[in-house]
Amino acid sequence: EKFRARGAPVLGEATATLPMVGGKMRILQFADMHFEQGSTTNCADLDAAQSKFPCSDLNTTAFLEALLESEKPDLVVFTGDNIDGGSTNATASMLQWSEVVVRYGKPWIAVEGNHDQQADLDRKQVMDVLRSRPGSLSKLGPSDIHGYGNTYIRLTDSTNTTDAMYLYFFDSGDYSKYSTVSGYDWIWNDQIAWYLNTSLGLADRNKKVLPAVGFFHIPIMPYNDMLATTKIVGKHQEPVSC
Repeated sequence: EKFRARGAPVLGEATATLPMVGGKMRILQFADMHFEQGSTTNCADLDAAQSKFPCSDLNTTAFLEALLESEKPDLVVFTGDNIDGGSTNATASMLQWSEVVVRYGKPWIAVEGNHDQQADLDRKQVMDVLRSRPGSLSKLGPSDIHGYGNTYIRLTDSTNTTDAMYLYFFDSGDYSKYSTVSGYDWIWNDQIAWYLNTSLGLADRNKKVLPAVGFFHIPIMPYNDMLATTKIVGKHQEPVSC
């Protein structure tokens, strides 16, 4: 409640409305491509067994293409570090990896991570490229809060008339702007206020609270609790820092 702005909840405009066919929506989340120059960029962080085989950015896009073919998602969500600072042309890198999902032909949306602005475009320019691509639902978001890409999507029932749930997207920034705080950035209070006001406005309109899911790049502290108590699949190579 302390994050809520003064006055009545402000209901921002959804970036899109998508129907849940048969009450279901299949979402493919894809993160941390760190795409650079395509075939000339070698893979990083390989173990000894993986290092025996050729590997470049094209392995990433081939993997994405294989997942799209096998999973057939209704929506694809890219959650940041889609490109990397080693890219010599950020626009070309984004056009190359996004061409895979453009060809797939279903809606997609992307948020930025902490590396996307490290090439030759700033964060707004990166989001401008992402939102310009065919099928992209990305948008700049409210101009009076931190970051770019803060938005939400309405998911409706099969009749496309009644809201069923919501997907929220947040720009979790890049790195701390305070000399006394090291590490990565975070979702700021004004973004939380935007989320609260939007969700409260939607609850008022619907006369009830509907389910929602949030997508962002930098993990929040509750992930530490999960890592301490839950068996995970895969490799945990970085600490949660915000």
